[in-house]
Amino acid sequence: MASIEKPFEEILQDGINCVRAGKLDEAMPHYDAALQAAQTSQQTIETLLCISALNRHQGLYDAAAEYYDRAMQLAPSVGDNVINSILAVAVNEEGNIKLTQKNYPGALVDFTTAFERISQTDYDSTTVLRRQIYANNLGLAHRLTGNLDQSAQFYGRAAGFALGPDGDRREGSRTLHELGNLAIDQGLFHVAAGRLQRSLDLKEQVGDERGQWFVLDSIAVLAARSGNTEAAAQLFPHTTNAPNVNPLPHHREWREKAMTAIGFTPVDNFTADPEQAKAVAARILSEMILGMSRPASTLVPKNLGASETPQL
Repeated sequence: MASIEKPFEEILQDGINCVRAGKLDEAMPHYDAALQAAQTSQQTIETLLCISALNRHQGLYDAAAEYYDRAMQLAPSVGDNVINSILAVAVNEEGNIKLTQKNYPGALVDFTTAFERISQTDYDSTTVLRRQIYANNLGLAHRLTGNLDQSAQFYGRAAGFALGPDGDRREGSRTLHELGNLAIDQGLFHVAAGRLQRSLDLKEQVGDERGQWFVLDSIAVLAARSGNTEAAAQLFPHTTNAPNVNPLPHHREWREKAMTAIGFTPVDNFTADPEQAKAVAARILSEMILGMSRPASTLVPKNLGASETPQL
């Protein structure tokens, strides 16, 4: 349930997270709360544009136009720098919706525009967080469209923002997770193990319980893809039945492909236990890392130099 006791940025992000999870109907209460919590014209405009994008993709075109017009009526009250930030938020939200629709080329275009817009704004803590988020989004979109080298480049940029004085550790844990998934796709399983371990540790430190389940799910995929089918079969029942976890279509399909490859059938009515799941994941990662035979240079993805290797 949305609450205006939380800061505006958190409330707005709650709505965006609902969109990213494909729960479009659940996003509006958070956006309504964000409108109540907004204290500046910029915050109001950002929320109105997010609502406009949501309504448009729900087929509510008249409502979408109404919210867009309300946003544009406020636009003259803010400067060009703010306008760039606002438009970045709006087009990034369009990309999030296209991601849920599996329109990955379209999401790539929107995420590129969002990153370019936010890069034109003045440097402050809010802008840094959004640059992290948008760089991560671009890394994901490039990965989903098969551009793995470009994906590594943008995850590297996200890591660079995370390492700065205003970097966000929660979003940094996402970067490590995404880099782990990228390494799995590249067949660099030992590299993936190290990144996923660091992501899981960081998510525990920042209290991101839901995020931990997503990393555990990737570790199960890692086990399946690397031939550790027994461990994968032990972990998947937990990650596929984790509470309040609804992966985006691309992750769900990625996981299902790995499960099918090892002949695993999802288990219904299974009670997921985070401690048991972490114990299985710890065995998978320790066996993978301790058995690592690859040279250290393979820990750095293509186009990401050793000096840029994220140590979040």
